[in-house]
Amino acid sequence: MINVDQRLRWQNEQVRQLRHKSIHLPRLLTVTALMSFGLFVAALALVFVSRSVDTPVNPFAVYADILPGQLWSNMEAHGFECDSYNAGNTYIETCSLRPTSGIFSRVSVEPDGDTIGALMFSIRQNTLTLGDVALAFGIRLVGQPSRNSWMGGDYSASVWMDMGQFSYFQPVHHLYLYRSEPDQVVGSLPSDSV
Repeated sequence: MINVDQRLRWQNEQVRQLRHKSIHLPRLLTVTALMSFGLFVAALALVFVSRSVDTPVNPFAVYADILPGQLWSNMEAHGFECDSYNAGNTYIETCSLRPTSGIFSRVSVEPDGDTIGALMFSIRQNTLTLGDVALAFGIRLVGQPSRNSWMGGDYSASVWMDMGQFSYFQPVHHLYLYRSEPDQVVGSLPSDSV
């Protein structure tokens, strides 16, 4: 017969052996697990932060109703000031708007009968790049015949910018937007960029 004291000693010995044999994670595995968890938390934080960043607003969206081909009367809602001048034997009406803030310092409109024939944007210094213009109108400038003028969709455009090596980051000084063909249907900005 085993007495109680011997039995307790035997049980204590069994517990000690189990503790000694128990699985211990090596330090490297523990450090790796902690680093992986930290990277996961950082990636999750980046996802949440990136979703909260505001997407850039298309600066031309405000003027979508006065793009070339739209009705001339649409300008009234924007507060354009109009003048007429003598061009030979006809009088031509031009209208302009001078916003006090924002990207554009002046917006000028040229008529084409009862519709808007062309739109000229004068841009404040270093507020708009060629890439911004290309994104706003959905125009891919690669493969265009010129970097200063292009055709895309319903519109053709000319830009005035600093000379130098081509870059989508070049600041634009003026943008002249006109209809590609006079008999085209009225165009609009790409819906995903407005």
